[in-house]
Amino acid sequence: MKNQIVYILPGIFLLINAWYDIRKRKILLHSIWIFTVLWILFLMFVDKEKIWQAFGGILPGMGQTFAMLFYALLFCSVVSAVMLVCKKRTYKTGVPFVPYLIAGYLCTFL
Repeated sequence: MKNQIVYILPGIFLLINAWYDIRKRKILLHSIWIFTVLWILFLMFVDKEKIWQAFGGILPGMGQTFAMLFYALLFCSVVSAVMLVCKKRTYKTGVPFVPYLIAGYLCTFL
């Protein structure tokens, strides 16, 4: 149950920010700080070993984080290139990035 919550909560956070990013073209920066503090407190109560992954001992999770970012950038570039070729968007049009982070998160962590 602990492992499922550890993977579900960041997914919910990404979904909320993706919705906001698509609708308003902004990212909720204050929610990132709030989520980070709540996440660290949650890890402190759930598993004392995981708290070091939230602070200095992140090294095992860094590979997965970079893989998630790589997949997000890959998906974003492919979809943006297709949209440019199909003339749905121009090079000046912005693309919401958080939905691609969700795709990268699903490919990496699940």
